[in-house]
This record gives sequence, C-alpha cells and structure tokens, in this order.
Amino acid sequence: MPKLRAYGADATLKIARETSYGVMPSSGWRSLDFRSTDLAATQPLAADPLLGRGRNAQDPYRGLVTDEGQIDVPLDLRGTGYWLTALFGLPTTSSVAASGSITFAANPAAGQTITLNGVVWTFVTGTPGALQTQIQATVTQTIDQLVT
Repeated sequence: MPKLRAYGADATLKIARETSYGVMPSSGWRSLDFRSTDLAATQPLAADPLLGRGRNAQDPYRGLVTDEGQIDVPLDLRGTGYWLTALFGLPTTSSVAASGSITFAANPAAGQTITLNGVVWTFVTGTPGALQTQIQATVTQTIDQLVT
C-alpha cells in the first residue's frame, strides 16, 4: 500500500528559480537537503462581521488561503546559495572601475607612503624590497620607477 505522506528518507524538497513571477518553471529543478518542516496551507472559515439595521448574521464563508510554516535547513556548501537567493533574490553586481589621481609636487621623502588599490607602497633611498619604490633623481623618474 503506498504511503499517503513521505517521511524520513522518502521526503524530498525540490527548488527552481522562476524566470517570470508566478510562472512555475518547467525545468531546472534541484533537490535540496532539509531537516524538518511544518509548512501547510489552510483556508479557514470567516464570518461576516456586519449585524444590525435588519441584517441577519450570514453563514460563514471560505476565507483567504494562508501558507505558513517553518523549514529547518542545514548550512552547507551546496544549498546555502539557493536559500540566500530564495530569501533575497538574485544578486546584483556592477563593475565600476576605480579612478583617482596623486599629484607629486616634489620627490617624496624616504619613508613616505601611498596606498594603491589597498596596497601600501613605501618610498626608500636604498635598494627597494617588496612593496617599496626607490627614490630617483627627479619626480618623473621616481614615478616611472613606481609604475614599473
């Protein structure tokens, strides 16, 4: 005899992204892991609250369908992105190139620094090491050294 409801290892949870709001996807379904759920839909009976002025109480009628419940999901590498997308929607990213300028009125002194793309460069008079630039005779030559 078939089961009326899936329990334990027989339970599956399928998820897919909608391309248009309210339109069920025909493909792209993926199974996700979950621990427990109590999701349910109910349609309670509602009563007409208006009485008086010769109006009799009306029979109850079907109210709005409510979908409520909770789902307990594990934090794992495969499913977390799907759950975050379900909660917040698709990510929006924009690539904006950074821009800026540095003006040198004179050669920098030894020990002075500038920050380029989060990396601190130090000007030195001796042999340069990692993230260091050797000060040259002119500002133009120092900038050329910095660029290389």
